[in-house]
Amino acid sequence: MSSSPMFIWVILSVIWIVLFLYVIDRMQKSKRSNESEMEKRIQKLEEENKKLNNEKNDS
Repeated sequence: MSSSPMFIWVILSVIWIVLFLYVIDRMQKSKRSNESEMEKRIQKLEEENKKLNNEKNDS
């Protein structure tokens, strides 16, 4: 009978660990996505800045 509570604790511990790892993975994916989006934005702004500087130099 004493092995039953131990089994329940093991199952609950495994569930918590898996849940914790899943949440961390989702957070990292979200962070990577945001960084990628920011890099694209920066690149676009740099290109626009070059265009504006070229137009300014041409006139």
